[in-house]
Amino acid sequence: MAMGQAAGALAALAARTGVDVEAVPMADLHALLRAHDAIVPEGVPAGA
Repeated sequence: MAMGQAAGALAALAARTGVDVEAVPMADLHALLRAHDAIVPEGVPAGA
């Protein structure tokens, strides 16, 4: 379920900002996931 949540959040961020999914900053994705109570480990690098 977590991977699906991350994929959906990434797609939503890309659509909202009008960019390709590769252009969405991972920090933005991590922040959105945390705002929705997802567990994002602190040691996950932004480019991983």
